[in-house]
Amino acid sequence: MKKWHLSIKVKLRLAKSGIITTHEERKEIYRLLSEKTGLPLNEAIDFVSDEELKEIVKEAKRRQNKNKVLSKVLANLLIPIFI
Repeated sequence: MKKWHLSIKVKLRLAKSGIITTHEERKEIYRLLSEKTGLPLNEAIDFVSDEELKEIVKEAKRRQNKNKVLSKVLANLLIPIFI
């Protein structure tokens, strides 16, 4: 998996929009921004409207929540095996 560098421009844009995110959510946001625009993060953020950014954040949060739920389900399934 690629190592995503944290973008100060993206963090500032999220803060100005009043969007609170975790580190893991921001990594997903960066990945989605790069996928959507095909540009590096510092350039991509300039080509995304506030509405598009909110949709990207919503998708990133949905994916992170889905991953957390799957992790809990897998943990509950595996715990009895190791006891």
